[in-house]
Amino acid sequence: MRGYTAQIKEEVGLIASKIEKGSASKVVLTLVVAGTIFREGSEIMLFIYSFVAAQDISAEQCIVSLAIGSLGGLSVGLALYLGLLKFAGRYIFKICFWLLVFIAAGLASQAAGIMTSIGMITSGSGPVWDSSWLVSDTSLSGELLKILIGYEAKPNTMQILFYFATLSILCICSHVQTLCFNRQKIKLKEAQD
Repeated sequence: MRGYTAQIKEEVGLIASKIEKGSASKVVLTLVVAGTIFREGSEIMLFIYSFVAAQDISAEQCIVSLAIGSLGGLSVGLALYLGLLKFAGRYIFKICFWLLVFIAAGLASQAAGIMTSIGMITSGSGPVWDSSWLVSDTSLSGELLKILIGYEAKPNTMQILFYFATLSILCICSHVQTLCFNRQKIKLKEAQD
């Protein structure tokens, strides 16, 4: 992320300086922003279409859900953005990284649960514990924890194994990437000197 962010910042800076000098039109910046919004919007529309196609949902329910979800997402996104910038501006990439790591581990755990439930994986399919007395899967907090960290009240052995394997692999890859990034920075600094 660090290298990519620096690259994007440099490219956007070049576009902005060209616009200031008059060698590029403001349309270029508008096209960059429009392209980004179009890409994100198309992902949302594909997600909504796949959800509606898989469920029996009326158009009215879809529109109401879309409005509530949009307002909720905008509110939470704005609060997170402003909060992270104000309180943890320099740690924003680390916080986002860890959120994504836990989400990925949760998705891997859910995939293991699906594979054990359909018989694709036969070993380790029995539940290891039951914490539904503390936080139920169907409660609001249980659903939130499921989204953020992959919470499951009755996980099986494979789900736990997939969860921690994914966490470990992502942390190792991140550490290796950081080492490579630091070596690259040192080499660039030595080359400049």
